Amino acid sequence: MQKLSQLFQKIKALIFQKTNPNNRFDVRNLFRTKRLAVRMPLQAVALIALVVAAIMTVLSLNLSGIMVGNTKKDVKYLAQQNANLAAAYLDTMQTRSSALALAMSEMGQLHLTKEQLRPFLNDMLTGILEDERIFSVYVAWEPDVYFDKTPYGLSSYAFRSGSDVAMTVKNDYDQYHDKSYYATVKETRKPFITEPYEVELSTGISAGKKAWIISISNPILDPSGVFVGVANCDVLLDTLNQIPFDLGGYQTSYSFLLTREGTYIAHSQKSELLGTQYGQADKAGEKSAGHVRDLAAQGMEEFLSGTDESTGKDSYRIQIPLSVAGIEQPLSSAFVVQTGEALSQARQLTLIILGIACIGVILLGVSIAFLLRRALAPLQNVMQLALEMRNGNLNADIPISAQDEFGELANTFRQTCLVLSTYVQEISRVLGQISAGDLRVEIQNEYAGDFAPIRRALLEISESLNRTFYRVGHSAEQVDSGSAQIFEASQSLAQGAGEQAEAIERLSAAVRQVSAQAEENADGVRSAAQHVASTDEQASKGTERMSELTAAMGEISASSAQIKQITRMIEEIAFQTNILALNASIEAAHAGAAGRGFSVVAQEVRNLAAKSAEAAREAEALIQKSSSQVQRGSDIAGQTAGILSVIEEQARQMKGIMDQIDSSAAEQAIAIAQITRDLESVSVGVQSSAASAEEGSSASQALSGQAAALHRELARFRFSSVEQTHWKTEETCLPLIDAKMPDNLPVQEMPGKEEPTEEYTEESEIIPQSDEPNLEITYSDEAEAETADAEPVEAEAALDWQSENLETADEEALPEKPETEEPETEEAS
Repeated sequence: MQKLSQLFQKIKALIFQKTNPNNRFDVRNLFRTKRLAVRMPLQAVALIALVVAAIMTVLSLNLSGIMVGNTKKDVKYLAQQNANLAAAYLDTMQTRSSALALAMSEMGQLHLTKEQLRPFLNDMLTGILEDERIFSVYVAWEPDVYFDKTPYGLSSYAFRSGSDVAMTVKNDYDQYHDKSYYATVKETRKPFITEPYEVELSTGISAGKKAWIISISNPILDPSGVFVGVANCDVLLDTLNQIPFDLGGYQTSYSFLLTREGTYIAHSQKSELLGTQYGQADKAGEKSAGHVRDLAAQGMEEFLSGTDESTGKDSYRIQIPLSVAGIEQPLSSAFVVQTGEALSQARQLTLIILGIACIGVILLGVSIAFLLRRALAPLQNVMQLALEMRNGNLNADIPISAQDEFGELANTFRQTCLVLSTYVQEISRVLGQISAGDLRVEIQNEYAGDFAPIRRALLEISESLNRTFYRVGHSAEQVDSGSAQIFEASQSLAQGAGEQAEAIERLSAAVRQVSAQAEENADGVRSAAQHVASTDEQASKGTERMSELTAAMGEISASSAQIKQITRMIEEIAFQTNILALNASIEAAHAGAAGRGFSVVAQEVRNLAAKSAEAAREAEALIQKSSSQVQRGSDIAGQTAGILSVIEEQARQMKGIMDQIDSSAAEQAIAIAQITRDLESVSVGVQSSAASAEEGSSASQALSGQAAALHRELARFRFSSVEQTHWKTEETCLPLIDAKMPDNLPVQEMPGKEEPTEEYTEESEIIPQSDEPNLEITYSDEAEAETADAEPVEAEAALDWQSENLETADEEALPEKPETEEPETEEAS
């Protein structure tokens, strides 16, 4: 272990001696380093690890598949073995029960009496109970079949009572005829195993305790096949649970038996579950419990792999049918073992293989790293030489004694340093000559390969400078000539701009006056619109009041109609009263002297009825007249409402016209304001043009001074002769071909001069020119320097004057605006 630790420390120092100065083991550095001595072993080891991992994965999967298959076969074998043990046990019980039924059937042919039957039954039942696996034996007959005078049937029950055997004989057909061990066998005439049922032990040391038993019943048939009774062998589930189930040596495995209804009759791990239904007392879910019970009921076989709900662990469970000879109803045997324990051997084998693979990869990685480090050792010296070259040290020489590719690479670097040093020296000489003002350049070395463009570039630089400086001189003359014309044009432009400014000022005053009048008109229109709106509002209110008046008239008319009905009713009442009074008078006349008083009353009633009728007619006449007046008033109110509606509509139209006039006036005011701003912008532009003209005048004077300064600067350079260049012409001067002058300014043509035709090859480089040239001037002696310092004074003064005028013109060209004025829009500008 100590040697392995030392080996790991050496590997760590080998990998991280440069990439990690603190010598700290940082896995991220493995992927950040650029050293071949580290990267190549890592790549090789990673590739090998991937291959080994793939092989191990395939091997592990195959081994796991084989081991899982073998484990499943083992689990199935154990389940079948346990099922066979239980089947053999139950077959014995079935054989005992079947033999007892056959003996009882043959006994019926002997026609024994009950007294003769008792010793015979005692011997037979006691003999069966010699098998300690059988708890009790039971025989029951149909009423009055084998024995006379047994209307209530006959049953004999022998059971264990401690170390002895007890026996009871009863006439209890009413109790056993509907039990499953009797009724089912009677119906099917076939052997039958009952579901577990609980009984209370009445004798022996277990008296008072409850126990679960199952009964194996066989039918007792007479020679003609008629059912005459049953013979049972009862087995305690505790006895059945003592079957030595084979658990395969697993610590977590267990086996259990289920009836057709899914009830436990044996469980090797939890005996307290005996007699309970699967999923009732354990932790199994309803869905899985129902599935297990269905498998038991159908006698099906199934292998399941998943979580055992009773333990919460991943487990294998196989459930197979269990058949008892002569009994059709199936039982079910199951074997369960946790997956982790079942596959422990496969996992141990996989871990061993993985450990061997990891050790192999580590040893292989160490070997590869050691060999590559020795092979790549000279590479450090070559890298040091390359770094010296990168830093500009072309005279560095690092000894390398290797005779392989690294030695050849070092020699190539040395030769490269020598060639580059020669090129650098000549380039420095040529550039120093150009900086001194000597443009007569000569190239002595031959530049091979990709260095050939450097030689061409140096020659082209020399020729370009000669050509450029010559053109600059000619351009200076053209600038001097054109600056005078610019000065005259600028003066004329400034005068015209002043006259335009005065005209625009007068136009602006007129527009402002129109704007004020438009504002007054807009105020008048708004006032009229307010009056019209008020009129419209009053007309609307009048219309509403007339509508209310019309409604009131309608209500009065309705009330008059009701009053008419009341007066008619009064007339009818008066008429009826008059008739009644008349009848009373007639009756009073018939009565003679006794009815005189009543006759007087009847006369008075008739008078009152006549007056009531007269009053009702007068009221009806008055109501009729009022109704006519109300109708006339309603018609007048309707006409008045119509007139008010017309007035209201006309007021609305007038208001709409006023609103249109107001909107037009507002738009007119906006347009006038826009015109005012545009005129102000034009005024500012005219003033700016005037300032620009002044600036152009001063700039032309400055250009004239700059042209003179250029002539003086060009005088200090020494140029190549025309015959030594590729751009020689017949004349001694070249025209200005690059300068761009305004079209309205005449350009002074020089007779006899043609523009040179230049040919540029694909190898020529286009050197970008800076917008702000920065020429460093070197003087040969102090006298020339003093002359050069004195002569540009005039040009510098002109430039200063131009700068001051530009600032003054900018300040004067922008008039101050009042605070209430709206900012200029981009369109107006």
